[in-house]
Amino acid sequence: MKLIILNAGIGSRLGNITKYKPKCLLNLINGYKTLLENQLLIFKNFEILIILGYKCDMIIDIIINYKNVKYIINNKYLETNNMYSVNLAKNFIGDDSFFVLNGDIYIEEDILDVIKNMDLNYNSIFTDKYKFNEENMKVKVKEEYIIDIDKKIKIEESAGLSMDFYYIKDTQIYFDEINKYLKNEKKHWAELILKKMMKFRKFKPIYNNVFWYEIDTCDDYINYINKKNGFKKYDNYFLDIDGNLLLNNKLINNADIFLKNIDNFKLLTNNSSKTKEMYQTIFNNYNININLNNIINSIDSTIIYLNKKKIKNIYLFSTNKVKEIFQNNNFNILTLENIDNIELVVITYNTEYNYNDIINLMTIIKKKEYIVTHMDQICPYKDFFIPDIGCLADNIYNCLKKNPLIICGKPNINLQYNGTAIIIGDNLDTDYKQSINSNTDFCLTLTGRTKIEDLENKIGNLKKINVVRTINDFKL
Repeated sequence: MKLIILNAGIGSRLGNITKYKPKCLLNLINGYKTLLENQLLIFKNFEILIILGYKCDMIIDIIINYKNVKYIINNKYLETNNMYSVNLAKNFIGDDSFFVLNGDIYIEEDILDVIKNMDLNYNSIFTDKYKFNEENMKVKVKEEYIIDIDKKIKIEESAGLSMDFYYIKDTQIYFDEINKYLKNEKKHWAELILKKMMKFRKFKPIYNNVFWYEIDTCDDYINYINKKNGFKKYDNYFLDIDGNLLLNNKLINNADIFLKNIDNFKLLTNNSSKTKEMYQTIFNNYNININLNNIINSIDSTIIYLNKKKIKNIYLFSTNKVKEIFQNNNFNILTLENIDNIELVVITYNTEYNYNDIINLMTIIKKKEYIVTHMDQICPYKDFFIPDIGCLADNIYNCLKKNPLIICGKPNINLQYNGTAIIIGDNLDTDYKQSINSNTDFCLTLTGRTKIEDLENKIGNLKKINVVRTINDFKL
């Protein structure tokens, strides 16, 4: 059997994800590689022709080792649509019947059983009768045959959604109709041919329950991830603060709504420039009552570590408010003049230092070991990022070739809980890794550190994950 896969388009609605690669190279979850590689794996026993266009060299590098795959380049992809692309395949198809699949469709291997059991004597459209939306092509059925395909078909009149996967039995009629359209206009959708042919040829809907998803936008990508992994309720919610609930000390997108709809939650933060009391005050300003015991910060973890090691004499790189916390916990805060008595250097997120402070810090670390409350590289601030401890640690290594002995905060906090638990946060390097270390589920929010293109780049190596644009999109 022959299969045409349409991959000429830019996929501009995926924003930065497709700025540097074609849409079909979108990375998938759960061990799959890309959309294209998933399709090639499923249809490995088909003769495949891929229509290429945008950034075609990247696709060719992947398919060159597939013996069952050929390709044609649509050099006019900027000024044509998929009807023109399909027409480029007519010599490959000849008189044979064939399948057509859009390159932005995620589909699973069960589709092969559906193909095995379908009637190949009819033109067909693979149809999902349980899914409806405004974006996808819908089909109208009368007496078991499809009589129309269009986005504008009303949901109540529709028999289901086209899965953008078609089988063409009447090959010559199909290409003859395409040629009629292309004589006058090159920028047509191939579905127009199906719509016209339905007036004089029979098309059957191939109803099935195979999981599939068209990934045409960033929201599609998010929904695909969440459909695969699903949401559920938890006994415990651990919520990152900065970039997830707060940004520049202001509540993000009415995050208080989410907080008021859950009971058992604790707040997590690596931000060691603020005290728990400072966070409590910020939330109180929004009429959100937070118990100090329900805030877990990297300062707590650092103090626990120091006490465990029985270290009391430290050089502390911190804000004045954080310095008070260490003093109240009976630590001796020493200076450069007492360097011989310093047992360990402790670096927190210091937003008050000057260049002389850096000189003192480096002078001491040249002779002494140091630890950090966390290793976040950057911190969300308004609509951009500012340097965090990770940047400072990089500079220390570049100057002195020394790394911290330990990272005390996320992802190394010892979280205690009973029952099921989830961490919700904006940082894959800290919040996600903390979920792995604490054996909890994880949901990523896109309001802070991680952007959709960052997620897409890393998702193939992530375990189970949900994604929401804001925390209020988490389905309880």
